[in-house]
Amino acid sequence: MVPSSRSLKHGATRIAAAVGTLAALAVLLAGCGGSGPSPEDSIRERLEAAAAKTAAAPTLESSAQAEVETGNGPEPTGCVEVRVDRVKTAKVATRDYRRVCAHGPATLQVIAIGNHAWAAGPRHDWVAIGVPARLTADLVDEAKKFDRLFAAASDFHEGPGADEFDAPFSAVGAGPRTESGELHFRAVIGRGGYLTALTVSGVEGEGTTTVKDTYEAFGAPQRIAPPHPAEVASRHAPIKSKPEFEQLFELLPY
Repeated sequence: MVPSSRSLKHGATRIAAAVGTLAALAVLLAGCGGSGPSPEDSIRERLEAAAAKTAAAPTLESSAQAEVETGNGPEPTGCVEVRVDRVKTAKVATRDYRRVCAHGPATLQVIAIGNHAWAAGPRHDWVAIGVPARLTADLVDEAKKFDRLFAAASDFHEGPGADEFDAPFSAVGAGPRTESGELHFRAVIGRGGYLTALTVSGVEGEGTTTVKDTYEAFGAPQRIAPPHPAEVASRHAPIKSKPEFEQLFELLPY
């Protein structure tokens, strides 16, 4: 999934220094006579097509791994695992970790199914929450997030093993926040034409923060179910907006 403000605040550090401006990519159309799409436009189109295919997958799994590089090797600062099922009722399950996914207890777990949600800290004391079904649907709507990202993106070019481009922080609303407001992205298209990896990076002082999203298990069955009733310790008042939902996470006992 495109990195969310909730997932990144459990992993990546915020960015205060400026990102160096990349040199503009010169685009020359080959051949004599007529013209076709520029190389930059061709890269944009294939990335948009791959992202649309990933967003349309009825089910998928993704993860977002955050790291900080300060010259002594990358240091993991947080990870989020996400499972999505859009077949009928929108369903999503997430697990946050302090450093690396599946290493140590999850600091936060969230399950959302239609207009019901549950959240738990590391002690697995689940809190039941009523939420609007539209909020759950919005959480799994990757198409809207990808559309916003690519609409604001620029400087598409081929890099080593990936396509690269830049986009402002405002296009994603999360991730490394640079003084210039620009983030750098690397995107990989995998088997079947799906977008399988999207990495965003920016500079913080003498270090670089990187968040890598990976996407897999397209169409594979996902078992996303409520916690057992005996594990639900309390109920929270119904919430109506995404900011309220995110604020609830800050109140959980980590």
